[in-house]
Amino acid sequence: MSKPAESIKVRLPSGAVKEFTGRVGWTLAKLIAAGSAGISSGELPAGLRLSHYIFRLRREGVGILAEREQHGGEYAGTHARYRLGVVVQVVSDEIGAAA
Repeated sequence: MSKPAESIKVRLPSGAVKEFTGRVGWTLAKLIAAGSAGISSGELPAGLRLSHYIFRLRREGVGILAEREQHGGEYAGTHARYRLGVVVQVVSDEIGAAA
């Protein structure tokens, strides 16, 4: 896996400007790029702790929605699809091509 993103700085609906780095920043960039389609762990490289990165973004005030989806296969069950629940304005983006 390649090196994670350097940083992304966004303005939240509250007006606060926050900078996110590493995998947390990369995850936010993925959420922004995905738009209403959202992201799920099944669409990302194996081994990423997506739910933890979502937790950290929420803790910093980024509104993220989660919807449960069914999946089949040998280990059928459900997984979460995450979408931004708020509009964030990208102030600066130094996201590299990670994973």
